[in-house]
Amino acid sequence: MLFSTTAFLLFFVLVYLVYWSVGGRGKLYVIVLSSIFFYGFWSPAFAVHFLAIALLNFGFARLVRRAHRSMGRVWLALLLTINLGNLFFFKYFYFFLEVMRDVTGSAIFQETAFNGYLEASMGIRGIVLPLAISFYTFQLTAYVVDTYRGEIEKEHSLLEFLAFILFFPQLVAGPIVRHQEFFFQIQDPNRIKPEESQFISGIYLLLQGIVKKVLIADNLAPHTTLIFNQPERFDWLTLVAGCFAFGAQLYCDFSGYTDLARGQGRLLGIELPENFFAPYFSRSVRALWNNWHRTLTSWVRDYVYIPLGGQTVSFARTQFNIILSWALVGLWHGASYNYLLLGTYHGFLIAAEIQLRRWQKAGILPILSERWPRLGQIQRITGPIYVLLMLGAGFVLFITPDLETARTMYTRMFSGAGGTRSVYNDFFFLCFGAALLFNYFQSRSFQPIPSNRRWRYYGGLIAGGFLLLILLGRFAPGSEDFFYFQF
Repeated sequence: MLFSTTAFLLFFVLVYLVYWSVGGRGKLYVIVLSSIFFYGFWSPAFAVHFLAIALLNFGFARLVRRAHRSMGRVWLALLLTINLGNLFFFKYFYFFLEVMRDVTGSAIFQETAFNGYLEASMGIRGIVLPLAISFYTFQLTAYVVDTYRGEIEKEHSLLEFLAFILFFPQLVAGPIVRHQEFFFQIQDPNRIKPEESQFISGIYLLLQGIVKKVLIADNLAPHTTLIFNQPERFDWLTLVAGCFAFGAQLYCDFSGYTDLARGQGRLLGIELPENFFAPYFSRSVRALWNNWHRTLTSWVRDYVYIPLGGQTVSFARTQFNIILSWALVGLWHGASYNYLLLGTYHGFLIAAEIQLRRWQKAGILPILSERWPRLGQIQRITGPIYVLLMLGAGFVLFITPDLETARTMYTRMFSGAGGTRSVYNDFFFLCFGAALLFNYFQSRSFQPIPSNRRWRYYGGLIAGGFLLLILLGRFAPGSEDFFYFQF
């Protein structure tokens, strides 16, 4: 049930009406039951599986909290094994088979051989990836680890815990919500009241998310799929334009989902964290990852990078920690060599930027010295250009189906190869310009809505909604899955 479909609209309106018609803890029951239905609409079997994993984590969290620290560490290790084992089996097992096949050359590691065994012994054709398994695994793991660390003072009830884990607006593609960002809002359900400012800003977020997702991302998806799957057909300019098109598609798809999730949350009186902070205006790759999918970046920082030693170890070890952490970020996005290489690529870029920063502070490179007065002015222009070029080069690994296709695309882009030139190149760059405009909106801080001017915002909502209906009627393609659903 996609956010951009009529079925979801009817579902949300019903949930909204019931939610605000009940009081107190009744709201939490509405969240839990509607979220189970929402996930079960995709797959009832995996809804049961997800609920079982959530209940298991709730039970282990209580064991960790009440046990002696040494025994708590045992319970935590056991639960992490279960959580990561569940994630590995459903998301990474086929990639593991691929690696083993490449290393050993043995046919027993063929995916078809394994699927044949599954079908013969269990009647199952293959392993199906559960929706949002990476997102909910990270959210569950963070909760239990924070419990072990003593960062969660209050012992939450099962109802509160399930409302936190299952909250349907952010369930399938984030943001990855942490305990300190959610529980204080539902601590006293009687204090959850409909506020006019939340309603107005929530509707605006919904309209913005629909524009990003349906009008931009969904219209670009067929073109980028064709270009990145068959780069040998197109000339170098189309391949370059395709990278810009995918940059617009990915940003509008994922930030559009975040807008929709946050908009729904506000309509239900719950604030969800922002995931994007004008990432395409970042001046370094390091800053980019503080502005793009920030909830994932902060998760990796707190639960991987810092436990590895962070910057408290030697410089060489710090660089290793950075590259390893970003290699894992790449694998989080997908189980393939492409994603592993993409994460490692970003890790090396960030490690190199840290080294350059050290030289800058030490004055080893005069042109990078902080004492050079024009450096800041130049970086305002060159920084985002550098980031977009590095990011665009990485997009090839992000969307091509395998390393051979990626190699073909890189070769043809950088050799000025001939081929078919797409008639949509101008459209691709125009969409990227629209993505930059949305980045600009994110870079601005907007003031609270004055009570004496709210009628203007209602007028804007009506006009914007009417215009959006016209645009959807003319330009909306068939509904596409959100790109990050596959993660």
